[in-house]
Amino acid sequence: MTRFEIVAAQLAALGLTITNRPGEYVVNVRGGGDATAYLTDDLDDALDHGRAVAATLPEPISPSTAAVRRRKWRRPMSAKRQRRRMIKAHNYRLRGRAVRQRRGEA
Repeated sequence: MTRFEIVAAQLAALGLTITNRPGEYVVNVRGGGDATAYLTDDLDDALDHGRAVAATLPEPISPSTAAVRRRKWRRPMSAKRQRRRMIKAHNYRLRGRAVRQRRGEA
């Protein structure tokens, strides 16, 4: 394993990426843009800067504590169900119209 691969593995564990361009190394936050990138020509400097940046990053939310919502597979709606939904929506509109008319008269 090369020195670059070792440093890349350490930074990946911290949530950072490192890329090797000709003559320079680019350290960046995972998914970060050009504004957060750090360019250097020394691998040890890249590792030190990556560790400093990782210390300032907020803690990632683990999936166990985050509200994980599973998407339930929904069956296609039958014609009968579509018709009943349409009738129900129609009745809600009629009821709302009647309530608004009563408020206007009262």
